[in-house]
Amino acid sequence: MCILSKRLSTFICVTISLFVGAVILVANFGTNWHVAEANISSPYRAFSKEKISAKVAVKVGLQSVNITLKANAVHKNHEDINYNERFFWIGRKY
Repeated sequence: MCILSKRLSTFICVTISLFVGAVILVANFGTNWHVAEANISSPYRAFSKEKISAKVAVKVGLQSVNITLKANAVHKNHEDINYNERFFWIGRKY
């Protein structure tokens, strides 16, 4: 009975340790600490009166921020706009 309880407690400790380590890694390298989205109406080009309707999303993480701009398909007379860029806080990429 004593050996079984030691094995069970060791298994539980190892499992919890692995889970905590995985959570720390995901939190450190993930970009979803704070997420925000908004629908906007913006000029299509600089100094243009033509407007586009788009969705802007910002995902902030510990090491980077991710900016996404995706135009809604209202008018098909110009190209699709799908912009996604990641900016690192300290200037290095992993």
